[in-house]
Amino acid sequence: MDKIIIVSQWTTLLSIIGQHLTKRGFQVGSITGQDSFEERAAMMKKFNENPKRPQILLLSLMAGGVGLNLVGANYVFFLEPHWNVKAL
Repeated sequence: MDKIIIVSQWTTLLSIIGQHLTKRGFQVGSITGQDSFEERAAMMKKFNENPKRPQILLLSLMAGGVGLNLVGANYVFFLEPHWNVKAL
């Protein structure tokens, strides 16, 4: 089963995306700056070690840049264009 990480610097956008994905039957987890260290560690372990759940992890850019090892995903989507545009 594919597992996906969606990264954005805007936690409000991640929340909106999470609501839409949940309505469509996906199990969604999240790691943001609002989570405690223990909550981040638990979600990271759950995402990496359970091959089926959660299917999608919503990750804020600031929280994702600090000591996380998210090897459970096989797709990563960066939502802000400056991360996706090839420099000319």
